[in-house]
Amino acid sequence: MANTYAQIYIHIVFAVKFRDAMLHDDWRDDLIKYIAGIIRNNGQKLIKGGGWRDHVHLLISCNTSVNIANLVKDIKIHTNKWIQPKHKCRFSWQDGYAAISISQSHVDPLCQYIENQPQHHAKVTMVDEFKRLLAVDRLEYDDRFLPKNPE
Repeated sequence: MANTYAQIYIHIVFAVKFRDAMLHDDWRDDLIKYIAGIIRNNGQKLIKGGGWRDHVHLLISCNTSVNIANLVKDIKIHTNKWIQPKHKCRFSWQDGYAAISISQSHVDPLCQYIENQPQHHAKVTMVDEFKRLLAVDRLEYDDRFLPKNPE
């Protein structure tokens, strides 16, 4: 075959350190736009981004050269540098992330899911949501390293 053809979609989720509710409603959309630029500068494309006060969801269309670990690291480093001075706060992301491949048939439902995060999190905590995502995709995990629900 003379050309390379690939269609790779990755759903990435990561949280604010200690799951602090620091991603404020009035600037979370600007954060997602900033993340889209980082993703674009890495040769990938953000299909949909969003989240809630303590985490983000990113649906990325990736080319075959993507290194997901480096991409997430780049997003976290650059957004830390953007958030701290702009919003005058100490900010950090938790270590780790989830990166789950999805099929074309799941792109539209996942986009709707990401769009509806505020309504979704009125009923479901981030921790319960994260465990469900891992379970649905049969990703093994160690409960010691998952965030805990606030008491």
